[in-house]
Parts: sequence; C-alpha cells; structure tokens
Amino acid sequence: MIIIRGLLWQHILFLPLILFPAISHAESLAEALSGYPALSQFRSLLQTKPNIARLLTGYSATYSQQFTFLVPGDDAFAAYRTANGGSEIADIPTSELEAILRYHILSRGLPTAQLLTAPPGHLVIPTELMEEKYNNRSAGPALELKNETGDNDDGQVVIMSLQSAAGTRKRQQEELDVLSGLHRTVKMTLLDGEWDGGLFHMVDGLLTLPKVCTETIESQDLTSLTRALKRASLGPVLDTLRNVTCIGPTDDAFEQAGSPDEKADPRDLTKALTFHTLTEPVYTNFLADGQTFTTVSNETIQVTINATGIFFNDAKLIKQNVL
Repeated sequence: MIIIRGLLWQHILFLPLILFPAISHAESLAEALSGYPALSQFRSLLQTKPNIARLLTGYSATYSQQFTFLVPGDDAFAAYRTANGGSEIADIPTSELEAILRYHILSRGLPTAQLLTAPPGHLVIPTELMEEKYNNRSAGPALELKNETGDNDDGQVVIMSLQSAAGTRKRQQEELDVLSGLHRTVKMTLLDGEWDGGLFHMVDGLLTLPKVCTETIESQDLTSLTRALKRASLGPVLDTLRNVTCIGPTDDAFEQAGSPDEKADPRDLTKALTFHTLTEPVYTNFLADGQTFTTVSNETIQVTINATGIFFNDAKLIKQNVL
C-alpha cells in the first residue's frame, strides 16, 4: 500500500544476490548463538520451544539454498515485554510465533558488504513467510527481474534501508532499518554470524506480520478511505484480491475532493477506488520516472519522480511501501 496526499486527480498515499561466503564450521543456530551474549534470550527460547528449534533446523539441514536469519536480540525481548504488559515472546501462540519467525528468515544469503553497497532495488528482500493469510501476492515483475540466483521470490518481503525514519543517514553504518507489516520498522545490527543455514544478523524487535488490506488501511488512520470502501462494498473484494497495490488517499485528499466517501454514489466510488488499485505488487524502490501502471479499472497511471518527490499522476506520495 502507498499513501498519498490527495486523490489521483490531486494527491495520494501509497499502500503497497550475491555469492555467499563459504562457511567453514557449520554449526546449528543454537550453537552459533552461544558466542553472542546479546542473543542469549533467543537461544534460551530455542531450548524451551522445541517446535521453534525444529522449524529453524528445517532451513539448515534440508535446503541447499542459503538463508539469512534476523535473530531477535535481548532488546527485542525487553521491547515486547514492555509493549505487552509483561508478556513474553514465548507466550505468543505457537502458530503465530512460527509465522513471525518465518518472516525473520530471508530467502537470501546477505553479508554486510552486500547490504551496505546494494542499490535500493536489491533491498526488497523476500522471506520464507508464504501463508496466504499474510502474503496474498507473488513476487511481481520488478522483483523477479532482480533475482539473479533463482532463489525464492514469492514469500512476503521486508524492505531494508540505510536511512533512518527521519530520512538522515545513520551514524552507525553497521545498522539498517527493516520495514515489515503495517509500516513498522526495527533496527538491524549487522553481525555476519554464521550457522549451517547461512548467516544471521540481530534485530531489536519482532517483525510485524502483514494484515489484509482493510485492516492495514485502518492501521494507518485512513478513516475516509475506510468509509468509502464500506459504502462501495469493496472491502471484502480487496482483502482477497491477489497481487494488487492500493494507492490510498488521505482524509485531507477526500475532503479536498468534496468528501466523496460520504456524498458520492456507491457506483462512482467503486470506479474511483478501482482506479486507485494497481494490478501488480509495486514497491517504490523500483519506480522510474515516466513508468506507467494499469489499474483494476483498466486505466493507466503514470509515475513522475523529481526533486519534490514521487507522484502518481498529480498525487504526491507521502508514505511508501505499507506492507
């Protein structure tokens, strides 16, 4: 999802492989983590949750592909405890915790040298999170073109950035931001730790599992868009439609357009909302000036990129890659 400051006839909100170094001593993840004191609580989790240990063993013993695991550090455990009234990560229901950790498994071997020099298009990283509940999409043409190794592209993605949330380059070059579901970000510390499944780095929080389109829109406080989808009865359709990108107008955009979410005929709303839905997964990392996309209403939207920002038609993009 992409969030924009208007409607497309104004402004809008956008919802949306390198050679792996040889591992000389193939250790299990639990064994490899023993050398990293800041990862002690996740190592303990592996010891107390055999199903989690088995899940991760499956990515080391049965696959020839190399992976990168984002290990929740001790800070991630403390942050979860604080945000959840003292509950522990170990208290998360098993199926949900397994899904979260599959989201932490990147379908690439990603050493520090590669991550710090990669162009933006190589920082959209597929993961092993495949369930349709969290991943109603395939790779999409832009991401497929970047796949130089034949690795899995179909898992839900994370998006990495060397830029902080404020848009300034981080002072600590061994750190990157990792964007996950609902536009939530964690900090990744690059370790180049080695295990028999590939590499691991450390993150200071759990990645957030993506939700269906309507829940994602609500999480971004897009009240007018939520109302418009309900009046047009399009919410259930969008929640099950595969491989689309919603361009979500802000509340101000609806107001500037005369509040069509409240006043327009539902049929007209349907036309407008399908015009704001692209027929493929679109990540801003891959956008180019002059590029065009087809909408669900079978119309064309053009991208403009200049010194003032990114635009879809005349609508300015104000939030990128809301997964």
